[in-house]
Amino acid sequence: MRSEQQKLDWVNIISILILHLIGLIGPIYYFSYFGFYWPTLILSLVWFLLCSFSITAGYHRLFTHRSYKCHSFLEWLWLFFGAASSQGSAKDWVYIHLRHHAADTNPKIVDPHDIKKGFWWAHFIWLFFKNPTGRVSFLENKKSFGFQHRYYFPLLVFFGFVLPWASL
Repeated sequence: MRSEQQKLDWVNIISILILHLIGLIGPIYYFSYFGFYWPTLILSLVWFLLCSFSITAGYHRLFTHRSYKCHSFLEWLWLFFGAASSQGSAKDWVYIHLRHHAADTNPKIVDPHDIKKGFWWAHFIWLFFKNPTGRVSFLENKKSFGFQHRYYFPLLVFFGFVLPWASL
């Protein structure tokens, strides 16, 4: 399923595992201990939407395909909550996704999340392995991307764990 050269990405594996365990066990524990509280449910849904849109509207449509332009506030929002989604920095994600599209026309390029390796590989399992990274020329001059890339793990911890728990 994977090439021998690929190594496990333990930061992604552990953070994805913890995020999903908290997502499954957290509400059960919280509601049984504190009782049902509408603001907590609303906050959870808002957080879920922000993280989801950060990948689909941010990383994918805005940063990779440059489908639209937006205010820098929204760009920063996508970067912060994209980190909370535990899919890597935007710079790495964009590079990997551009390789994914380039592999369609160039057989020498290995598709990092090739659907031929299976549905689960293409949509999820590829995140468990280190992928080649490189430069994306149209992102190099954007300081926000350098900041998010450099501080990806602290941003993941803060926006994915600390801030949601602190706001309860």
